[in-house]
Amino acid sequence: MTSTIDEHDANKLPISRNEVQRLTQCIPGSRWDTPVDEAIMRGRMLLVPQSRWLTLTNKQLLSVFAERNPVLEIAQRGQAFAFVATIGAPLESTVKRLFQQNEYLAGLLLDAVGSVATEAVCDEVQARCVDDQSAVRFSPGYCGWPLTSQWPLLDLLNAADLGVQLLDSCLMTPLKSVSGIVVSAPGQTLQMPSEVCACCDAVGCDGVGGS
Repeated sequence: MTSTIDEHDANKLPISRNEVQRLTQCIPGSRWDTPVDEAIMRGRMLLVPQSRWLTLTNKQLLSVFAERNPVLEIAQRGQAFAFVATIGAPLESTVKRLFQQNEYLAGLLLDAVGSVATEAVCDEVQARCVDDQSAVRFSPGYCGWPLTSQWPLLDLLNAADLGVQLLDSCLMTPLKSVSGIVVSAPGQTLQMPSEVCACCDAVGCDGVGGS
């Protein structure tokens, strides 16, 4: 049984100017501050942030993994929650239009705002799932978890109710959407095995999953 759709307040999502500048490689404290702030204000008006999450039984957990892998093994050590989060389609449509109109800077900044907002929604989802600062998120495509696992994951969550769909390429639409699981367990058990990290080329991962 899936949960109801959770709404998120677009005006209260923590969208950091510094993070938008980092994603767009704009120098903080420069002439880019004002354009970035304007993009954040514009972006908030375009956000339709929603999510859905579900406490997983072991049977449900197994259903979203085609085969055993390190993420499944970690998830089975504690409590796992499936989730899908999105900021909706309006911002994405606006970014596309801006690029079509050759307004590349405005489109780039607004797209970065969407990325930061999506991560903020995921953070809120995690906090709603469990009050555990050591809990971590894993998403298909990370830590040896195949992207194809998004099919059973989104089906389990009835993600279409949020307007989230999966293309044959396993790319989600709207693009600013994330699916995955949140795992809460004793901190030491959440560490990804060193042999998995040794053959992974992911950038910016701390070895305990990501989204």
